[in-house]
Amino acid sequence: MFPERVRNATSKTASYTSTGCAKFYRFIRSAMWIGASSFVILAVPIVFEQERYNMEQQQQQHQRQLLLGPNAAVSNTPNSMGMVPPPPPQ
Repeated sequence: MFPERVRNATSKTASYTSTGCAKFYRFIRSAMWIGASSFVILAVPIVFEQERYNMEQQQQQHQRQLLLGPNAAVSNTPNSMGMVPPPPPQ
């Protein structure tokens, strides 16, 4: 029904499209695997360490609040320890 030239062109186009999609799929699959495994190896330990650091800070703040009162947790200066400075000499 169609000329041989049109059939050949359509066949080649379909073949190239199919091959291109398969190669693109393999590339994307490999890229996603590399990206995901790199993230797990490089970034997840940093996230865990940051969370551990935050937990330690919260525990220290809680201990300060228990020992020195509720105002000690708010003031984060290491020298004051939540205490009011002494009045100036007269």
